[in-house]
Amino acid sequence: MRSLNNSEEQVEIGDVVAPRNLSPWQVSIQDGAKNHKCSGAIIGKNWVITTAYCLSRADLNKYRIVVGTQTLGAVSRFLKSYSIEYAIVHPHFDKPKKSNDIALIFTERSIQFNIQVKAIDLQGSPLPRDSLVMHTGWSWRKGEDKNKMRAVYHRVIPYKICLTHFDKKIRNPIEPGHLCLNVPKDSDFCLKETGGLLVHNRRLAGLSSFGTPCATGEPFIGTRISFYFDFIRTTMKGCIRCEKNTHFEERFFDL
Repeated sequence: MRSLNNSEEQVEIGDVVAPRNLSPWQVSIQDGAKNHKCSGAIIGKNWVITTAYCLSRADLNKYRIVVGTQTLGAVSRFLKSYSIEYAIVHPHFDKPKKSNDIALIFTERSIQFNIQVKAIDLQGSPLPRDSLVMHTGWSWRKGEDKNKMRAVYHRVIPYKICLTHFDKKIRNPIEPGHLCLNVPKDSDFCLKETGGLLVHNRRLAGLSSFGTPCATGEPFIGTRISFYFDFIRTTMKGCIRCEKNTHFEERFFDL
């Protein structure tokens, strides 16, 4: 196996324990009892991006953002936690449909950056078909230590596959804000975490949202970051009354 990295040349798709400092922008979003609830990504000194589903039942007064570790519960000089000042859930998030499944968190204190804590750039354009994305997160591998971050590669697959699969099997409509990905058959991948990072060439392309629970070769869905670029930008500038995405772009379904 070649060293795990996030490049076009990397074709390894089996899931592995994430090498040290593989995902320095990843955070653990934890409840008041310090239980890991979901993942998110640092995108600014005070900003973390995650799924709206992650915060749908959250008591933000008790939740915290934990940075600087890839092993939950481990002791590290880089590990720090930050309280949440406020969070902005997409105003048209639909929980049953998992549409507009995106949210931004503003921390009370600025996040201190170092070798193991960094911000990630965002993928501003749709990924072509067959692009590789690296998925990192916790609590999604069957029968293994859930405290260790793991990584697996997925490929972007045509939307028509997801449209057919999810419409017939779980009746969850696929929309332009979704990112359609494969799940390798030869991995023990089990999608039990929302907000896992989907990274392409060191840019955040998506966040894990929903899909088939365990690896069967069937697709799963991420939130497409590029589709929500305007929402992210206006929210970070202070806008909390963002209009609903009403412009349907057919090109998203032609990938």
